[in-house]
Amino acid sequence: MNVLSSFVDTLWSFWSACNAEAHTLGGMLGVLSVGAGLYLGLAVVQVVGAGRMATLRRRVGSIRNLVNKNSLTNCSHVAGNLEAKLLTAEIGLETLSSSLFAASLVLLSACLTAVFYSTMLQSQAITCAIVTGIGLYCLVLPLVIFIFSSSIIRLKTRSVAKEVKEASTTVKAALANRHS
Repeated sequence: MNVLSSFVDTLWSFWSACNAEAHTLGGMLGVLSVGAGLYLGLAVVQVVGAGRMATLRRRVGSIRNLVNKNSLTNCSHVAGNLEAKLLTAEIGLETLSSSLFAASLVLLSACLTAVFYSTMLQSQAITCAIVTGIGLYCLVLPLVIFIFSSSIIRLKTRSVAKEVKEASTTVKAALANRHS
């Protein structure tokens, strides 16, 4: 209960301090510019997903090559199953990537519109609620989207990565048994 009352007191003091000052749109240009950069940075999430898939694709290809070159017929089903699961994960990530890109463009457009509007009307007075809204939209929302989408990428590829690791161990054991 102490933590909750402390949090409420902090919010109340922030709100009181915010309302005590006069705010203008021109004063929010820095926050809006950072927000535009963060929305552009959401494209990095696509790179994270593509990089994770490329790593898994290389590892599955290596396992497939080991199985084929060493004629490990008892392991050929392992490589085939891995490729199927990898393709399923890739399809899911392509959907996420295209949705994230479209959402990022819309959010970036709104942010750039606000930058333009703030530049044109720098002396326009704004309320504390608008200051808070701009802060949440430009600073918190892109970070939440980044964390959420990165978590989805990790969840969609975790099972495939685990199976790739297990298949690698299986193929290595089959190779060791074959050569002994």
